[in-house]
Amino acid sequence: MSKLKVIPEKSLTNNSRIVGLLAQLEKINAEPSESDTARYVTSKILHLAQSQEKTRREMTAKGSTGMEILLSTLENTKDLQTTLNILSILVELVSAGGGRRVSFLVTKGGSQILLQLLMNASKESPPHEDLMVQIHSILAKIGPKDKKFGVKARINGALNITLNLVKQNLQNHRLVLPCLQLLRVYSANSVNSVSLGKNGVVELMFKIIGPFSKKNSSLIKVALDTLAALLKSKTNARRAVDRGYVQVLLTIYVDWHRHDNRHRNMLIRKGILQSLKSVTNIKLGRKAFIDANGMKILYNTSQECLAVRTLDPLVNTSSLIMRKCFPKNRLPLPTIKSSFHFQLPVIPVTGPVAQLYSLPPEGMQPLMYSVQEALNARPWWIRMGTDICYYKNHFSRSSVAAGGQKGKSYYTITFTVNFPHKDDVCYFAYHYPYTYSTLQMHLQKLESAHNPQQIYFRKDVLCETLSGNSCPLVTITAMPESNYYEHICHFRNRPYVFLSARVHPGETNASWVMKGTLEYLMSNNPTAQSLRESYIFKIVPMLNPDGVINGNHRCSLSGEDLNRQWQSPSPDLHPTIYHAKGLLQYLAAVKRLPLVYCDYHGHSRKKNVFMYGCSIKETVWHTNDNATSCDVVEDTGYRTLPKILSHIAPAFCMSSCSFVVEKSKESTARVVVWREIGVQRSYTMESTLCGCDQGKYKGLQIGTRELEEMGAKFCVGLLRLKRLTSPLEYNLPSSLLDFENDLIESSCKVTSPTTYVLDEDEPRFLEEVDYSAESNDELDIELAENVGDYEPSAQEEVLSDSELSRTYLP
Repeated sequence: MSKLKVIPEKSLTNNSRIVGLLAQLEKINAEPSESDTARYVTSKILHLAQSQEKTRREMTAKGSTGMEILLSTLENTKDLQTTLNILSILVELVSAGGGRRVSFLVTKGGSQILLQLLMNASKESPPHEDLMVQIHSILAKIGPKDKKFGVKARINGALNITLNLVKQNLQNHRLVLPCLQLLRVYSANSVNSVSLGKNGVVELMFKIIGPFSKKNSSLIKVALDTLAALLKSKTNARRAVDRGYVQVLLTIYVDWHRHDNRHRNMLIRKGILQSLKSVTNIKLGRKAFIDANGMKILYNTSQECLAVRTLDPLVNTSSLIMRKCFPKNRLPLPTIKSSFHFQLPVIPVTGPVAQLYSLPPEGMQPLMYSVQEALNARPWWIRMGTDICYYKNHFSRSSVAAGGQKGKSYYTITFTVNFPHKDDVCYFAYHYPYTYSTLQMHLQKLESAHNPQQIYFRKDVLCETLSGNSCPLVTITAMPESNYYEHICHFRNRPYVFLSARVHPGETNASWVMKGTLEYLMSNNPTAQSLRESYIFKIVPMLNPDGVINGNHRCSLSGEDLNRQWQSPSPDLHPTIYHAKGLLQYLAAVKRLPLVYCDYHGHSRKKNVFMYGCSIKETVWHTNDNATSCDVVEDTGYRTLPKILSHIAPAFCMSSCSFVVEKSKESTARVVVWREIGVQRSYTMESTLCGCDQGKYKGLQIGTRELEEMGAKFCVGLLRLKRLTSPLEYNLPSSLLDFENDLIESSCKVTSPTTYVLDEDEPRFLEEVDYSAESNDELDIELAENVGDYEPSAQEEVLSDSELSRTYLP
């Protein structure tokens, strides 16, 4: 038989070299007897893959058949060296390319071929060490990306192969390490985890894990990670408890804690804690933890870790374990609706329990309104309180109170307040209040103060709520220049922008942002006039009036989260959602689809202001469904508005934005308006309830002025969006541009006479709340400055702390 001709390397460019080598390898597949040539060709491909990123990219690029050729050769070859070469090539490809290349290998059937190769290699006696190391290393990398990997491994009998290799080669750390990594991947499947446990894998892990040692730290770390994954199975956790392994884990943890003076093995210590965390998920594990004096051990070790910031993960995990294992009591109330007074539990001064009650304060202060202060002409909500702590307590919730779920706990908030006046009446609030009556008063003021010759303002009733309250719908745009046909046509054909807020009653900050938006749209600012001439605004400023009136935090009177009813709203139970969606469907039906839809919300955990949008491509990337997800073609216009806001709004943070559509959010306004109505720029804008950690407001708690400013900046962003999306049809008159330039050069500040202005010598921590309709006038000039350029103006950068009148985060 004639030999295949090997093309000399120097006669080819890098690009054609890899293509030529792959073509030769494909021909060799048809003639398995050419083992020498296959060995030579695969060694050359390996050399290129190890030395050139360009080669690695080309082999995994769209349309490339390189991966199929390699896998086909791996499946058919009987030559050991060829197999090792191809496995080394695959290691190079998946190690340097991240998740995309791993997913690409999975979609080409790599998991099944490698598992079959593992089966075949295990039949040799003894198995070839290098071959087993390579196979296990690759499978450990691609397993997490293959959703069916656990099932495939179990069907192919790979579990016992890997487990037996570890049992027979405990002293061969080079082979045991990749085997343990693959066992960890197997254990992600609950059925596999139970099966491995029955075959003694838990006991095997404790032969590897031991007291402090400077040797084999990487092996111990992987063994602990594998053990933590295995103990998530209740069957394995019970087995560990029965064999006394909870006490063993605590002893090992104390030993590593005492000897790891330089904290170089923090990951091993964390791995031990993760194993304890897994085993204490069951009741027997929690009892064994308490019986082994685990509360005292973790408390003492945590105290010694507090001084070292890098050990915070150990303290946090220890706290979670202690909270979980602390005995739970029933809430001392006959029912959750009873008015029953009882003495608060006495908080110990020292000991493990005291640790749970004395966590370092972090976050925001509550608000207090003093009647005495109001009588003294200071009717302000003020940030107050020290020693603030919010934590999960030891009272368990009944299944009725927890919506049928068991094991849920109540939470406690504690803070200290010094009352400035005797015999005072004080009110406390989670955030600055904004009531239904306040909204009605605000809309009434806006309607009475506007110029009907310049501004088109109409307030309608969208519908009535369950309790008979009206849900206002506001329409704002500019009046036509005249009654000429052209002007009337332009008036009617302006694109729509649909805004909504306060679907969750407890998110009062959303109403303050909406207040800023409404005031800017109704202002006499020339840029606001340009905005009105550009769009027709349909605004539902309060989607859940009943919840606001009745003091609900998240639900309506039907006891449901209205922002989870957009897919199939009921006209009887969810009238505001039903009619708001109906209005959007009508606009779509008459070919007047809104350019932007934005639902204003508040976020209780994250800082800054940010947006959630909708993107098919980013969602597919996030889920890693398959390698071809990267080929989805999508207009990235959904990112334009958030990018604009990140440049002009100091509280906005682009890095906190997300455009992934999660399954749990499929019935929200943002996703339904995007998917069913067809609005590409459909957003949820989340405003922090706490404060900012970037920009000029960094370290400050958010106030009503910053929230109103954000609402106004959102309007400016829409104007910028209009300029970017329709540059030819939208041109500002030169007089307005000159006016903006004059404003940028000016350092004046305009303040409405109805707005409280804090003097420079007034202390911080004061935040007056102005419910008037003119409180945003002083922002107009600053906002006008930001319309022309992305960068904030110089005036904005040099505002003094006293002018900001902000409250620092504790």
